[in-house]
Amino acid sequence: MAGNRTNRVQYHCSFCGKNQDQVKRLIAGPGAVYISQTLNFRAPVRIGDQVDVTVTVAELIPERQRARLTCTCTVADEVVLDGEALVKVPSAAKSNRPLPRI
Repeated sequence: MAGNRTNRVQYHCSFCGKNQDQVKRLIAGPGAVYISQTLNFRAPVRIGDQVDVTVTVAELIPERQRARLTCTCTVADEVVLDGEALVKVPSAAKSNRPLPRI
């Protein structure tokens, strides 16, 4: 049925097991919209590896309500994945909800 969202494919993070909606909220926060993301796979990750993830706000673009995030995943200080995402972030002036505290 067209427009029925219950039949959509649900992806899960292979690192933490969260579903795609939980991961989007975790990284971008409530009200944020993912616009694009690039990932570069640098090395294999094996079962049992501890993956450390760092997400950094690399740039704020207030005139477009955008933020550029960089992401680096490491295993034992070796970069196994890196990339960046562009997200549209909510504006406090245009929102009826309070912005989340970080």
